[in-house]
Amino acid sequence: MNRIKVDSDGLKQIMKIIGPCTGKKTGLYVNVQIAHKDNRLTIRGMNGTFVGEMSMKVPGGEGDTFCIDADMFTKVINLNNGDVEILTDGKNCVLKGIGRMRIPIVAANVNEPDRLNGETVTMKAEHFKSVYKLVSYAKATDESRPLLTGVLIESDGDRLRMVAIDGFQIAIENAPCSGDCMEVIVPGSFMDLVASAVTPGEEIDLITNGRLIQVKTDSMTLQCPLLVGNYLDYKKLIPESFQTECMIFTDRLMDALKSSSIVNNKLGTVKLSVRDNSITVSNNSQYADFEDKIPCDMTGNDIRIAFNEHYLMNTIGAVNTDKAVMKFNRSVSPVFVQAKGSDGIHILTPVKINEVLQDG
Repeated sequence: MNRIKVDSDGLKQIMKIIGPCTGKKTGLYVNVQIAHKDNRLTIRGMNGTFVGEMSMKVPGGEGDTFCIDADMFTKVINLNNGDVEILTDGKNCVLKGIGRMRIPIVAANVNEPDRLNGETVTMKAEHFKSVYKLVSYAKATDESRPLLTGVLIESDGDRLRMVAIDGFQIAIENAPCSGDCMEVIVPGSFMDLVASAVTPGEEIDLITNGRLIQVKTDSMTLQCPLLVGNYLDYKKLIPESFQTECMIFTDRLMDALKSSSIVNNKLGTVKLSVRDNSITVSNNSQYADFEDKIPCDMTGNDIRIAFNEHYLMNTIGAVNTDKAVMKFNRSVSPVFVQAKGSDGIHILTPVKINEVLQDG
């Protein structure tokens, strides 16, 4: 009987990543494969879309490779603290920690991730996580526009750009990288998984063969099919000039928007009036009226404009500096928001001011 001792915290971390790579219903993909080889324990999962593999160092040389139910394995591991012993006899897997749990070994197989050869981009994990966090709010959730539920990744070999668009918001952010040129559309759910899995301080490789995207670190490989099609030409959506610009304090504006949201008007909108080096945030409904005047450094024409409150808060919340530039044209034209000192761009489509005024 093969026996190894494993730290349960390490197993819990692995299953947080590999768990989403397994299926949640009875069928082919409900299992994980556990392999013990070369002083490493490797756990693999696949769900028909994602394929994941993650490993950790363990003593004991080489042992068995087998498959067991992923959900049961996860539940047992989460109940334990400290070391867990894993024993196998070819028919069952026994987990000894808090008590003794026997899980039948199943006749199944989980494929290893492909060894992709193709365009490769290398970047720091913290850069990937921070850039994705800044754009993730703008990816679409409507499955009727599947390409927009993904994130466009472009690389020129020195800079990697992530773009997310949902039809109302556009988020564009950049980070340093090295390697090949790349242009792919990656499913948003896979980007969520990768962002939660990678650890600051390590380097990650993004590899694509034009059909699949693979993210690799020293201890992990995650793989997913790409979205195929023509992404929106976001460059044509970026205004070339503006009639009004103002420098704002992002925290101050966010505080005003949070207060405004309590008013709860039926359109879910908020109005901004930019004039005399200030932005007036206002909202009204049958329940309450709200107004707050915020100082800003302004150039150009006065403007009144209205937004979906939720979208505007998303956009301002994504700016991770204390100051940002807002640029306007007409009250029906997209608004440009850029953090001070950043080359990232966030664009938001307003709502028609006349409808908002009539409702108010």
